[in-house]
Amino acid sequence: MTHASPAPLPHRVKGWCPGALRPMATGDGLLVRLRISGGRLSADRLAAVAALARRHGNGLVDQSQRANLQLRGVTERAWPDLIAALGDLGLLDADAEAEAIRNIVPSPLAGCDPTAPVDGAAIAEDLERRLGADPTLKALPGKFGFLVDEGGLFPLDGTATDIRLTGLPDSRVLIALGGSAATAVPAAIVPEAQAGAAAVALAQAYLALRQPEERRLAALLARIGAPALVRAAGLAPIEAPPPAPQRGAAPVVGFHPLPSRDGRGFLLLAAPFGRWDADQLDALADLARRFGDGDLRLTPGRTVVLSGIAVAARAAALAAAAGAGIVTTPQDARLAVVACAGRPDCSSGLQPARTDAARFAAAAARLPGGGVRLHVSGCPKGCARPGPSAVTLVGREAGYDLVLNGAADQSPQESALSAEDVLARLAALADKGRP
Repeated sequence: MTHASPAPLPHRVKGWCPGALRPMATGDGLLVRLRISGGRLSADRLAAVAALARRHGNGLVDQSQRANLQLRGVTERAWPDLIAALGDLGLLDADAEAEAIRNIVPSPLAGCDPTAPVDGAAIAEDLERRLGADPTLKALPGKFGFLVDEGGLFPLDGTATDIRLTGLPDSRVLIALGGSAATAVPAAIVPEAQAGAAAVALAQAYLALRQPEERRLAALLARIGAPALVRAAGLAPIEAPPPAPQRGAAPVVGFHPLPSRDGRGFLLLAAPFGRWDADQLDALADLARRFGDGDLRLTPGRTVVLSGIAVAARAAALAAAAGAGIVTTPQDARLAVVACAGRPDCSSGLQPARTDAARFAAAAARLPGGGVRLHVSGCPKGCARPGPSAVTLVGREAGYDLVLNGAADQSPQESALSAEDVLARLAALADKGRP
């Protein structure tokens, strides 16, 4: 990537998705978001990012739902030096506008999954190149995004986006628009080699046809329909959706063997409540060097894939990760909770969401069901989880609102709960087998 020169800080304006070249002011300083190309970092690069987080920030790095890394606590004085160092690492775009449109969620196992029917790494690389080559695409809204799911062992079904590219047998790609795998509209099927060009053509058609208020693709589709957009992009609308491929669920935290990989597989490790500290990033880099192939892959589930792990080394690698405070088993109570930064890290935070999440985790893990059962939001925006959860806590000045089987923007069943009140409610719900 191009080594960009830092421009004057524009971070006081609200309403965009932050980046490295356009950071956002938060409660603990500037938030500097790194959009990692292909979601893949070498161990040496990750260790360098950890060092920069210590030197120029507060040593904390959040992992976003789009598989990005967010350095926290950066001061305005330190930001230019941080930008220069990120440029030296090849982690910057030419300008803030180019950075903003490079919003691609990649396949976490791209390049190492022998079951994938298409090459997700090549598709993502081609798409990224095409996005950067067309200056008109800088007009795309900041949240407009793409997703590449190569159709293998790591489905990205739950991640919603504007343009989804999913690998199909016979080197084909299904393009679906405006949502998750369950809600996006199947729109076209193209050869693998044309997937990147087709995605860009659809983005160009969106810009040509949208109204100013239609800032996401789903809004345009509601007005004109998917076939009209597909035709405007010069593509053939799909006649009937193909049968859904038989794929398993997304892998859980732990070790997973890969077929035809000489007894090697991958580790899936989770950031505690979506946040790493610099020491944990160093530990991940060390694990990749000692036990893996030297690469780390970020996922939208706030997890990291370490590839090339020998079966014989998995126990030692997992033990080392656990020793660094990293989530290594699906039974870890921290996986039952998703939380935002909250007060004081976020300027919008009304309650200390991440601190309280650690306090609530054991109680949340007793709730029925699997996966995330509790969403702790420091304010009514609900940034960490836009959709519903079994229990959602919404930070207010007077305490937490409690929403059952809903999202942060829905009406609460109770209000003004203290942390002690929340623990009591969670215990009562677990005892009753609810919600």
